[in-house]
Amino acid sequence: MKRFIIASTVFFSAAWLILQVSSQNNTASAPAHTQYLEWFGKNITLTEMDAFGHVKQTIKAKNLRHYVPDEMTDLADVYVYFFSAEDDQEWQLTSDKGRLFHSENKQDITRIDLWQNVQLLHPADDSQDTVTINTSTLAIFPEKEYAHTDQFTIVKQPGQEMSGNGMEIFFPTQNFYLLNNVSSTHENES
Repeated sequence: MKRFIIASTVFFSAAWLILQVSSQNNTASAPAHTQYLEWFGKNITLTEMDAFGHVKQTIKAKNLRHYVPDEMTDLADVYVYFFSAEDDQEWQLTSDKGRLFHSENKQDITRIDLWQNVQLLHPADDSQDTVTINTSTLAIFPEKEYAHTDQFTIVKQPGQEMSGNGMEIFFPTQNFYLLNNVSSTHENES
């Protein structure tokens, strides 16, 4: 009887072990391109300077998470400020969410994507009134000082509102262009 109990225990233990090993071999492994959180931060400010030591852009976020291997950084409650060295004017951009794409040199930002409640503000200056732009997504290319969207966009200036699908912005020249199905309304100055 004692031999029967020992033999049964060994048999069931071996069967259990074989079952565990075979089930582990059949489980799916993580794909090779899975993102891994490398670092994170709260209430972060990133500032980029130009070659002359002037502030070129500042990015602020309530939360920041950097992932590898694709070198992407996710942002929450985003504020981006672009400064033009030529006339000290700035563009202020805000959104609920954003993502930074980095070059091989992790410090260089090649693209900034903003989405959810994207708003751009260019304060009034000598050449134009305050401009407020609202859209749902925006892709910014800092090196080209250029941004675009293919989404519905509303542009507001005192006494005028324009809307259209798609927009391009050239930050140094302060020019922006609505691309398709553009309509405009003007207030009477009476």
